[in-house]
Amino acid sequence: MRVLVTRPEGKGEALSALLETVAQSVHHQPIIQITATGDVADLPRRWDEQNIDMLIFVSGFAVEHFICGLKTPLLLDSSKVTLVAVGRSTADKLRQWTSKTVICPSLETSEGLLALPSMQKAAVQGSNIVIVRGVGGRELLAEELQSRQALVDYWQLYQRVPVTGQGNKWFVQWQSAQINCIVVTSVAILTTIFEQLPDKAQDWLASLGWIVPSERIAAKAQALGIDPKQIYDAKGASNEAVLAQLKRIIEKQYVK
Repeated sequence: MRVLVTRPEGKGEALSALLETVAQSVHHQPIIQITATGDVADLPRRWDEQNIDMLIFVSGFAVEHFICGLKTPLLLDSSKVTLVAVGRSTADKLRQWTSKTVICPSLETSEGLLALPSMQKAAVQGSNIVIVRGVGGRELLAEELQSRQALVDYWQLYQRVPVTGQGNKWFVQWQSAQINCIVVTSVAILTTIFEQLPDKAQDWLASLGWIVPSERIAAKAQALGIDPKQIYDAKGASNEAVLAQLKRIIEKQYVK
């Protein structure tokens, strides 16, 4: 397999190195950039003023910007707040800054998180829950927690900025590298690829294999015209989950 990793700079390098252990070649091309929002500077005030019962971190970037804004991460250990991470890699990053237990589902999706006993109505009813995230995304998580009578707020600490004006260049480079599998870990990355590449590239994109981390992103890929048989759900966005899915694809091809 000749794989394209599309994660932002700072996130794609480790994944690329891991995939190189099994793929014929790996090319890393960041499709979006991550920048802080004004909410980061306002974080100390919010922390002091809000009586928070639970913090849910949706990504490693959420953890990084939270720690940067809070400035004194030891406050986590001295607080009563319950710490939750949607995925294992996010949980691991959070554990670097706290000795508290970090709750994390084995199925690294919003649905997996919502299925946990600690997230059921009896456990969260009346709780003040903050979802730490980028601008947009994870609406299902908030909506379902609100239906379970939790009080939900967002701290949107970063935003995803699409890289623009590079579509024709990417198309030439990716075809030259004979890419036949693309790893996308967010809807923003997926839609940016289809929006930025020229019209003549659409059929080529639809012919590739796509590794995605969840059913939600798989559904979006299908809506963009990708055959469901070309979409592979890794059931998680961690490096290990993506590697395991790529191995399954390679093994399936070998058996054929």
